[in-house]
Amino acid sequence: MYRIYAGLAVVVLLVDLGCSSEDHYAGGTSPENGSPVIHSVTIVPNPIIRQGVVTAVVETKDPNQDEVALRFRWFVNGAELTGESATTLNPERLKRGDRVSVEVIPHDGKVTGTSLRSSEVSVGNTPPMIQSVSLAPKEPKVGDIIEAELEGSDADGDRIQYNFTWRHNDQVVSTGEQKTLDSAGFSRGDTVSVAVTPHDQGGIGKETHSQPVTISNRPPKFSSFEPPVVAEGRFEYRVSASDPENDPLTYSLESAPLGMTIND
Repeated sequence: MYRIYAGLAVVVLLVDLGCSSEDHYAGGTSPENGSPVIHSVTIVPNPIIRQGVVTAVVETKDPNQDEVALRFRWFVNGAELTGESATTLNPERLKRGDRVSVEVIPHDGKVTGTSLRSSEVSVGNTPPMIQSVSLAPKEPKVGDIIEAELEGSDADGDRIQYNFTWRHNDQVVSTGEQKTLDSAGFSRGDTVSVAVTPHDQGGIGKETHSQPVTISNRPPKFSSFEPPVVAEGRFEYRVSASDPENDPLTYSLESAPLGMTIND
């Protein structure tokens, strides 16, 4: 029986080694129990990065096809890590440059087999990652400067740099280290989004996309004010207004003396 252990799941692979039932129970009697054997132990990923988990991949065989339990001993730079006996190792306890190995001891419920230790695997550079990215303001107007706001981290403490890919209505309009985009010339209802890729001196992290924002309506503005005129007992105050999107305008009085009205 071969068993391959990888990650959090256990995959059991049965291989017909050409043994007949007579081979196992010649003369109707049970054969002597044989020790389980480990054929190989490897560590993935290689090199190790300090994201996800470090996993021991084990190939084992038991001559009597018994279930084989495995015990793990993890080592960092030759010293055993206390409290680590599972098939996976949390890389938070590691640092770049560490050398990691694992020793596996098989047991079939009756007898313990010979242990096998893997080759050492080095902890390499861990690329930076982005926790969040969003755009501000959330309701930009035409002409606003839109800025990417983000949070990133690097497990090795390296300096992080970012590359920004800006999209206007799903079309790329800018790439580079510019974390802002000028919306001058855009129109109401247009969408803007950004994709951010982090990198450090040793590698490139995963690209992360913001949620798009929609260019909102700009309010109309008064464009001119004329001096008030009083004639024949009437008070007149003339104003002009314009709308950036050329929408039709209506007017209302927020507060006024009794009897005052608005004429277009």
